[in-house]
Amino acid sequence: WKVSPYVLVEPGATVTLADIEGPGAIQQIWMTMARGRWRHTILRIYWDNQEQPSVESPVGDFFACGWESFAQVSSLAVCVNPGRAFNCYWEMPFRKRARLTLENLSDEQISVYYQVNYTLT
Repeated sequence: WKVSPYVLVEPGATVTLADIEGPGAIQQIWMTMARGRWRHTILRIYWDNQEQPSVESPVGDFFACGWESFAQVSSLAVCVNPGRAFNCYWEMPFRKRARLTLENLSDEQISVYYQVNYTLT
Protein backbone atom coordinates (compact mmCIF):
# COMPACT_ATOMS: atom_id res chain seq x y z
CA TRP A 1 0.00 0.00 0.00
CA LYS A 2 1.47 3.32 -1.03
CA VAL A 3 0.41 6.75 0.10
CA SER A 4 1.01 9.70 -2.19
CA PRO A 5 1.30 12.72 0.13
CA TYR A 6 1.04 16.08 -1.51
CA VAL A 7 0.14 19.64 -0.66
CA LEU A 8 -1.35 22.40 -2.75
CA VAL A 9 0.60 25.58 -2.06
CA GLU A 10 -1.32 28.73 -2.87
CA PRO A 11 0.45 31.78 -4.33
CA GLY A 12 2.30 33.62 -1.57
CA ALA A 13 1.65 30.86 0.98
CA THR A 14 4.10 28.92 3.12
CA VAL A 15 3.39 25.34 4.16
CA THR A 16 5.12 23.12 6.69
CA LEU A 17 6.40 19.88 5.17
CA ALA A 18 7.74 18.46 8.44
CA ASP A 19 7.89 19.50 12.09
CA ILE A 20 9.88 16.87 13.96
CA GLU A 21 10.57 16.84 17.70
CA GLY A 22 14.04 15.42 18.37
CA PRO A 23 16.74 14.57 18.93
CA GLY A 24 17.11 12.89 15.59
CA ALA A 25 18.33 13.17 12.03
CA ILE A 26 16.71 13.72 8.67
CA GLN A 27 17.89 10.93 6.37
CA GLN A 28 16.13 11.71 3.08
CA ILE A 29 14.02 14.41 1.46
CA TRP A 30 12.10 13.43 -1.66
CA MET A 31 9.87 15.77 -3.63
CA THR A 32 8.56 16.46 -7.07
CA MET A 33 6.68 19.33 -8.67
CA ALA A 34 6.03 20.70 -12.12
CA ARG A 35 8.90 22.40 -13.93
CA GLY A 36 8.73 26.14 -14.24
CA ARG A 37 8.36 26.72 -10.49
CA TRP A 38 11.64 25.42 -9.14
CA ARG A 39 13.10 28.90 -8.61
CA HIS A 40 9.82 30.30 -7.32
CA THR A 41 9.47 27.74 -4.53
CA ILE A 42 11.71 28.33 -1.51
CA LEU A 43 12.76 25.49 0.80
CA ARG A 44 13.66 26.54 4.35
CA ILE A 45 15.04 24.29 7.08
CA TYR A 46 15.11 25.38 10.72
CA TRP A 47 17.00 23.58 13.49
CA ASP A 48 16.32 23.51 17.22
CA ASN A 49 13.68 26.27 17.38
CA GLN A 50 15.76 28.86 15.52
CA GLU A 51 13.81 31.84 14.22
CA GLN A 52 15.98 32.16 11.10
CA PRO A 53 16.46 29.22 8.71
CA SER A 54 19.82 27.50 8.39
CA VAL A 55 18.87 26.49 4.84
CA GLU A 56 17.04 28.88 2.51
CA SER A 57 17.14 27.97 -1.16
CA PRO A 58 15.01 27.68 -4.27
CA VAL A 59 13.99 24.02 -4.60
CA GLY A 60 15.77 23.57 -7.93
CA ASP A 61 19.02 25.00 -6.61
CA PHE A 62 18.88 22.83 -3.47
CA PHE A 63 18.62 19.72 -5.66
CA ALA A 64 21.34 20.82 -8.17
CA CYS A 65 18.88 21.94 -10.88
CA GLY A 66 19.32 25.70 -10.91
CA TRP A 67 17.87 28.08 -13.48
CA GLU A 68 14.75 25.91 -14.01
CA SER A 69 16.90 23.49 -15.99
CA PHE A 70 16.75 19.73 -15.49
CA ALA A 71 20.07 18.05 -14.79
CA GLN A 72 20.23 14.34 -14.10
CA VAL A 73 22.31 13.98 -10.95
CA SER A 74 23.50 10.74 -9.40
CA SER A 75 25.67 11.25 -6.33
CA LEU A 76 25.76 10.11 -2.72
CA ALA A 77 24.15 13.34 -1.53
CA VAL A 78 21.68 14.22 -4.31
CA CYS A 79 19.87 12.23 -6.99
CA VAL A 80 17.67 13.82 -9.65
CA ASN A 81 15.86 11.44 -11.95
CA PRO A 82 14.25 12.09 -15.36
CA GLY A 83 10.71 11.95 -13.94
CA ARG A 84 11.25 15.18 -11.94
CA ALA A 85 12.06 13.31 -8.73
CA PHE A 86 14.38 15.20 -6.38
CA ASN A 87 16.19 13.20 -3.69
CA CYS A 88 18.51 14.50 -0.98
CA TYR A 89 20.43 12.05 1.20
CA TRP A 90 22.44 14.46 3.34
CA GLU A 91 22.29 13.27 6.94
CA MET A 92 20.95 16.30 8.83
CA PRO A 93 21.09 15.84 12.63
CA PHE A 94 19.21 18.01 15.10
CA ARG A 95 19.08 18.17 18.90
CA LYS A 96 15.55 19.38 19.65
CA ARG A 97 13.55 20.01 16.53
CA ALA A 98 13.66 20.12 12.73
CA ARG A 99 11.15 22.11 10.71
CA LEU A 100 10.94 22.21 6.90
CA THR A 101 8.80 24.75 5.09
CA LEU A 102 8.05 25.55 1.46
CA GLU A 103 7.03 29.01 0.22
CA ASN A 104 5.35 29.61 -3.14
CA LEU A 105 6.57 32.90 -4.63
CA SER A 106 4.78 32.36 -7.94
CA ASP A 107 1.35 33.62 -8.96
CA GLU A 108 -0.05 30.10 -9.46
CA GLN A 109 -0.99 27.24 -7.16
CA ILE A 110 1.70 24.54 -6.96
CA SER A 111 1.12 20.84 -6.31
CA VAL A 112 4.06 19.36 -4.38
CA TYR A 113 4.49 15.65 -3.67
CA TYR A 114 6.98 14.98 -0.90
CA GLN A 115 8.31 12.68 1.79
CA VAL A 116 10.74 13.38 4.64
CA ASN A 117 12.39 10.31 6.18
CA TYR A 118 14.04 10.66 9.57
CA THR A 119 15.11 8.75 12.65
CA LEU A 120 14.84 9.74 16.30
CA THR A 121 17.79 9.04 18.58
